[in-house]
Amino acid sequence: MSDCDQMLLKQLQIYKERIKRLESQAIPAPGNNKEDKNSNTLTSKSSNGLGSDVSATPKNIATAVSSSLETEDKTLLPTQNQAQKQDSIRTQSTQYAKEQQDNKLPKLKQPQARPVRSIIGIMSHDESPMEKERRQLIRDTYLSFYSAIKLRYHQIASSSNNYQMKTDLAKKLANQTATVHRILQKQENETELEHFICSLNDLLQGKLENPDLCRLAYAFVIAANPNGTTLLLNFNDTHPMIAPLAVDDPKITRESDAVYLNIKNNGNQGKTPTWFRYVTSVLNERSWTKDWDYIFKTDADNLFFPPKLLSFLERHSSKQPRPFRNVYGGGRINFRRCDKKHDPHCRLPPDDSWRGKFYMQGGSYFLSTDLAAVVSDPSKVTMHNITMFPDEDMLTGLLANAHSDKLDFIIDDGKYPFHVHPVKRHTVFVDKWITLVQKWLDEEDNAR
Repeated sequence: MSDCDQMLLKQLQIYKERIKRLESQAIPAPGNNKEDKNSNTLTSKSSNGLGSDVSATPKNIATAVSSSLETEDKTLLPTQNQAQKQDSIRTQSTQYAKEQQDNKLPKLKQPQARPVRSIIGIMSHDESPMEKERRQLIRDTYLSFYSAIKLRYHQIASSSNNYQMKTDLAKKLANQTATVHRILQKQENETELEHFICSLNDLLQGKLENPDLCRLAYAFVIAANPNGTTLLLNFNDTHPMIAPLAVDDPKITRESDAVYLNIKNNGNQGKTPTWFRYVTSVLNERSWTKDWDYIFKTDADNLFFPPKLLSFLERHSSKQPRPFRNVYGGGRINFRRCDKKHDPHCRLPPDDSWRGKFYMQGGSYFLSTDLAAVVSDPSKVTMHNITMFPDEDMLTGLLANAHSDKLDFIIDDGKYPFHVHPVKRHTVFVDKWITLVQKWLDEEDNAR
């Protein structure tokens, strides 16, 4: 019950008490009233509130009560206008109270789009000890930037016998590691950073503690069937996508963060479309196509710097509607420059519309999940096409441009460098990594 309703009830009670009091005063008291034999009326002294010689009939009592009430307090019986005014005041009070309550409630933030999430396939092989060392070097540098950020120094510059050089690199990396940790610990999302980079295999096998926090899921892509074909897109139980492990060979060991495709090792004869086919298949099986945005193909001699890479993807994708469609990103190469027939990289189809404007340099490029499915479609990717256009990056560009004349290009023009390519030697790889980290540290210092 509102305050106004309580006030009206209180006034009504006052009216009832006054009427009862006046009625009791109108009853003739012994010795004070005279009985008129010619009438059934009563008379009262002036002290009874009705005035002298006033008949105490019910009609007169009501008239007297009304007059008394108006005399004592005219505001106690509101008129129709007053009632309307009270209703208006009550409505305004209710609205004001609601506004005050709303102002006390915390303002809800607008829901933000989730961060961009990408799957990175790092092309590798098992045909050389140096390649295995490179994989470990990658793990110990950019793949562990947000977690361990440490290098196994005995693997640095393994091709060199210069011990002093190894020691100097180790000192530089040790100093940087402490500084990087100090900066990362001051960031608002410091507790989430260690989950930003994860193994694709761990993600698929449900081994991650916080899988939703992973933004870069990586896998080393290794062709593991020396007797297989170079391209496998129509896979089944007889020809699975992942190569069976030869259990009878004790020398074969598999690394937990590598994907072993059931094909023969190659660079341009089908390994890349087989990788795209594998990823899009597992995303479809788990209904994850809307949870992941891009699929990368990158070489082992490509050096990423994770903070820059994540910022680059967020910057160029923040205004795009989800899910991303027909996105093709990387360092562009203009098809129009490929006019020399003696260059095998410039074997272009005669139909200019299939050519499009650009294709992305093969050291590192990425596609939205829908476009990755297109460039690994068995009906489009055939050995005939692969033979006709033997460079995997150009073939990917041709298939992407043939699919749509409205591709959404995300161009890596070098103005916001997030990677270095190519880096062949291990010593140069580490040196470039130190340079990238130091530049980032300097930028962070200047920002503060």
